Amino acid sequence: MPTRFSINKALTWAGRLVLAGVFLYAGVVKAGASEEFLLALLPFTFLPLSLLGPISVGLPWLEILTGVLILIPRTSRLGSWLAVGLLSAFVAFLVWALSQGIVVACSCFGKDEAPSVLKMLMAILRDIAMMAIAFWLIFFRKSRSPE
Repeated sequence: MPTRFSINKALTWAGRLVLAGVFLYAGVVKAGASEEFLLALLPFTFLPLSLLGPISVGLPWLEILTGVLILIPRTSRLGSWLAVGLLSAFVAFLVWALSQGIVVACSCFGKDEAPSVLKMLMAILRDIAMMAIAFWLIFFRKSRSPE
């Protein structure tokens, strides 16, 4: 029968793999299509136009860095904090858009799909679930030392 420690360790590894995998995939897809990602940012009218170019190029690399940091045991907590920050911003942007009646395509994974309120709500729920994983990795795992 598995011990509590081994279950905790398995959950921690699974959480790290899922969170890192999502950030690495999203970052790589967007890094290869920064012009398309730039177009996806245009509906977020509270962002100055002068920032959209740097965001469309820099954000994918920040997502890739976040994924890599989560994978490395010694930096997984730092990567998890970065994930919380990014996910909080993503949720805030999507909630803001919905509150303004702006329906956008998330473009979280580089797909060019039709915008819909349901897809935005699903993206918000997905981001909140990933934040829960990141908070687990920061606060609730038993192991405080590098694995």
